[in-house]
Amino acid sequence: MIYLFIIIVTYILAMLTVVDKKIIFTNWTLESLLLVSFFIIYVGGLRFNVGSDWASYVEIYKGSNLGESADGVEPGYLLLNKFFNYLNIPYSIFVLFIFTLSYTLKIVSFQRYSSNVFVALIVYIPIQFMVYDINAVRQGLAVGITLTTIPFILERKLFPF
Repeated sequence: MIYLFIIIVTYILAMLTVVDKKIIFTNWTLESLLLVSFFIIYVGGLRFNVGSDWASYVEIYKGSNLGESADGVEPGYLLLNKFFNYLNIPYSIFVLFIFTLSYTLKIVSFQRYSSNVFVALIVYIPIQFMVYDINAVRQGLAVGITLTTIPFILERKLFPF
């Protein structure tokens, strides 16, 4: 139900900014974006036992502290697991951190490259958020990181990309 609520609110905000930018574009676009972002981070970051890979990610997290091998896991993601696990941070807080980082990278890119961040969110929520960010934590983070490389692609600086 909360997923539907987020989509409806985002849709209304997108339509208001498309119909007449003077309605909310100048005064409370940031506040509206923060409100929608709060709900998205709340739902995506504080989920528990959601997604087809949840158990696998928990095992990777627990095993990272024991020095167990994690075949097929990206070294950077494994390093983050080890760091949080070393600090005895619960896996649910780790998920909140990863999701917040992933979402923040995406929203910054949406603001930078979209004429209407709410329209970008309407595309993001049912496709990326509902399918990948909730189920595939690593892929969601990878998409966020990749979106931040757009300036390098546009400037034809392929080495940093």
